Amino acid sequence: MNTNAAIADSNYRYGRNVGGVFYNEGTTTGNEWWVSNRLYWHLHKAVKPFVGYTVQNVKRNAYTETGSPESARSVDAFNQTTHVGEAGLKLETRFGGKKKNLFGVSVEGAYGTDNSYGVTAEVDYREMLIVEASHGVNNGITNNSVAAKVKFRF
Repeated sequence: MNTNAAIADSNYRYGRNVGGVFYNEGTTTGNEWWVSNRLYWHLHKAVKPFVGYTVQNVKRNAYTETGSPESARSVDAFNQTTHVGEAGLKLETRFGGKKKNLFGVSVEGAYGTDNSYGVTAEVDYREMLIVEASHGVNNGITNNSVAAKVKFRF
């Protein structure tokens, strides 16, 4: 089982065209938190299907768009807590060093009960220093990220 919990402060910025005639953009801030649990089945050393459950909260502050006044809109603040189940598959391998476990490479994909999906690729050194890239779509919004992580074991 793998548990992941986090808190994040976010800065949002976007631009949009309306009918190829008007252009508007907006910026705002917000924060989010989540707790996610995944249960992995170790079918093979490199193949791990999983099921999971996440509870998360997203808050975005209200904002008014700038740009073309004909199509500018004011957007209300957003505060929502969701509960999502998921199923997916993780493929991973380790290599390097005398024990063939110095470096790791993995890719995983997951599909959620809210019709969201995500794909993540990861490279690690000694399962402690990690570089991760991800792509996900939820409610028609695409998120791409690259992260560097340090993992602590207790």
